[in-house]
Amino acid sequence: MSIGFGTATLLIIILLIVKMIRYFKSPNDFVPLPKAGALHFIQKMIVFASVVVFYNGLIRYAFVLQRGSFLTPELFKISFAFAFTAFLLWELFYLWKVKQVSPLKSIITIVYSLPFLLLGITFWNNYHQAKQFPSVDDSIILALPFEGEWVATGAGATGLTNHHDRISSQRYSIDFARVGEDGRLFRGDGETSQDSHTWRAEVISPVTGTIVFALDTLEDDNSMEYLAGNHVIIQVSDTVFVALAHFMQHSLKVEKGDMVFPGDPIALVGNSGNSDFPHLHIHVQTTPEYDLHETRTLPFRFDEIKRKRFLFWRTVQNAYLLGNDRVRI
Repeated sequence: MSIGFGTATLLIIILLIVKMIRYFKSPNDFVPLPKAGALHFIQKMIVFASVVVFYNGLIRYAFVLQRGSFLTPELFKISFAFAFTAFLLWELFYLWKVKQVSPLKSIITIVYSLPFLLLGITFWNNYHQAKQFPSVDDSIILALPFEGEWVATGAGATGLTNHHDRISSQRYSIDFARVGEDGRLFRGDGETSQDSHTWRAEVISPVTGTIVFALDTLEDDNSMEYLAGNHVIIQVSDTVFVALAHFMQHSLKVEKGDMVFPGDPIALVGNSGNSDFPHLHIHVQTTPEYDLHETRTLPFRFDEIKRKRFLFWRTVQNAYLLGNDRVRI
């Protein structure tokens, strides 16, 4: 992912430099747009519209829709966004300057621009589909089950940003990984569970409720036999249960029958169950035990958090998450 962002940033910068050199090398070859004729005017409008729409769509794809974008260091994303913004500003400056070319070249330019326009529209439409989350009234409100900065490696109501969507008993589930002080998810080369900043991270209760299921005897071996691995289920009401999963073996600080409140320690994150790397899994369900085939999940949001979806942190209330969102209290 870092290579992809870096390559895209470099290509944008090169293209920007080439266009600037081309213009400043022979500014007299360019005429004001109103004097260029109808075909050149149409060409400029379509090209500029394509750049704007593609810019908006690609930013949303890169930051939200792209699976695994959470693995890319923030610096790469920021560099990509600023390079693309600089290119867009140049296009705005360049909009009213036209280099006289043959009608055929103008038509070729228009045809060349249309795929970028369509691709931008597709990205934009997918992003807005991903944002169609159930309303606050239809969602369960939780507190964050941790402290510090974490990233949602999979979240949302659709498969566009959430790999859980393919399993009905895990719909709306969220996977979280902890972000270290260095801004990365892993130390060193990240080859072992211990390299993850999420390993042994403390999980706290996101609700007031009663522990109705608790398991922490499984090894941290990424086993497919028990998908949830070591996990607890907290009963909030007769039909609302919160499941927290993939804990470290023998790390539970609660047991069945305990009453818990928001902020109470629950366990430490491990790598038990179906887990590619240490992470915390959370979902809300209607039953006291997790059953891959029978469990029905409910949409949920977080009461008040700081969320970064693109470049800046925002304080949001009753917030839902999408994949790659960063969160903290």
